[in-house]
Amino acid sequence: MATHIYGLLSVVLSVVFFYVGFQHDPTWRDILLWAAGWMSAFMFALFLHSAMRSQKQGAQLHAANSETIGRLNGEVLALEEKVQRLKYELNRRNQTLDVVAGLGGMTAAKVREIVEGGNTDHG
Repeated sequence: MATHIYGLLSVVLSVVFFYVGFQHDPTWRDILLWAAGWMSAFMFALFLHSAMRSQKQGAQLHAANSETIGRLNGEVLALEEKVQRLKYELNRRNQTLDVVAGLGGMTAAKVREIVEGGNTDHG
């Protein structure tokens, strides 16, 4: 849309330029109008170029961030899977120790922390 506006503005300013440029005796007001029109077209083109470059950099940054987030999500899922496997292994070993303790006439080991609860307090 912005490129359409710039193109339309350029056409209008070109018509003004040719009208003023082909007058036989342009006044200083006509020349100032001509200069102001071209100056505004130049400034608009500069702002448009800056906005398009900023948008392009933002799109590249967004793509890089999306890739990083996807990779990190994969790592988090892998770590959660590993934690679940370790919890299962810890429970299995505790059960094995209970069986061995029961066979040997020893008292069963007391578990200090409930593994399924996910409680991080080690008090």
